[in-house]
Amino acid sequence: MQMRSILTILFILICSASVFSQDHIITKNGKDLSVKITEIRQTDVTFTMYNDTAKTPYVMDKTEIEKIVFSNGAEETFGNEDNETIINENSTNRNKNPDKIYTMDGKVIYCEVVELKRFGVNYVPVKSTDNYVEYLANTKIDHIEYANGDVDYISGAPDNDKKRKDSKDFSFLSPHYLSINVGPSIPFGAFAGIGGAASNSPMVGFETNIDATYYLFRGMGFGITGGYIYNPCNGLQQAAIAQSQVPGTATDVRITVDGWHNAYIMAGVGYFNEYRRFLLDYKAMFGAFFSYYPTARATYTDNGITQTSTYSDESVSYIFGGQVTARYFLTRKLQLKLNVATLFGRANFQGLIRKDYQDGQQVSESVAGQLAPVNLSWINFTFGVAYTLGR
Repeated sequence: MQMRSILTILFILICSASVFSQDHIITKNGKDLSVKITEIRQTDVTFTMYNDTAKTPYVMDKTEIEKIVFSNGAEETFGNEDNETIINENSTNRNKNPDKIYTMDGKVIYCEVVELKRFGVNYVPVKSTDNYVEYLANTKIDHIEYANGDVDYISGAPDNDKKRKDSKDFSFLSPHYLSINVGPSIPFGAFAGIGGAASNSPMVGFETNIDATYYLFRGMGFGITGGYIYNPCNGLQQAAIAQSQVPGTATDVRITVDGWHNAYIMAGVGYFNEYRRFLLDYKAMFGAFFSYYPTARATYTDNGITQTSTYSDESVSYIFGGQVTARYFLTRKLQLKLNVATLFGRANFQGLIRKDYQDGQQVSESVAGQLAPVNLSWINFTFGVAYTLGR
């Protein structure tokens, strides 16, 4: 009986030694790994599986580990590092006393803030081994806590009067914007006419547009613009055709010619630079436009009936170009804007379409002349106001 007790005690001691000779890694997803820890570094842990006779080494990032329970009973907890980015192990000072960037989605970036840009922050994350400078737009930052205890509320903390940015505080701004603009539209090149001959002598008109731009990272952005362009013209060819087809018995003849009407929508990519309270961006854009050929209109009276004949056509085609925009910040939200754009389009009209009306009702339609493809090109200068999208 005494021998049996001794054996039982020995068995318990052997099992206990076996249990306490292994380390345990508790992962963030709840797994308990029986391992033998071989090395703990700044960002990861090296270990072998306890029952692996080959002693194959494994490396696990600390962000995946909840805690380590060592064979001697000691524990090391790694915290909620899934919400933190810890960087630059080469900098002892950064590791001991880093700056902290608190993002709008609740994460914390441990780093050294290198440069405060007008529309973003350059920083070196602690995790970087090559001291690479990363960039984060202001629109993604709530606030920054510096190593010396100072705090910058990038978002302006609109729900807190003490932290709210003044409307004239230009320390941190959002580059995203929506604007409305109007200005002169100057045609250049040859606007082809009937039969391919250059004609119509298009004159300076005007453009109005709405422009929305969203910047993605380091000044790179995406923009979409929709606008309307009108250019008057002399319309000599259209007027001559309309006059030639008026009946000889007609009276009270009036001939008028409208101008060029063009509506467009374009999208593209761009890049911006900042200069104090100025921002310049440059975009290459492509899209589609609707062009309405100058309409000639002949109104006359024949046999006591008022008649009208119109000569025109429409085309939907492509348009491309580039634009340079300058914005000046009056307040955090409001800016003055100057935009210079060069646009090129090619409209494929099917023909000069004649439509006849009697007492306001259309009675017939026919082709009065053939039109060649029309090349359209403009330099547009527009002025307007822009509104910041964001803080």
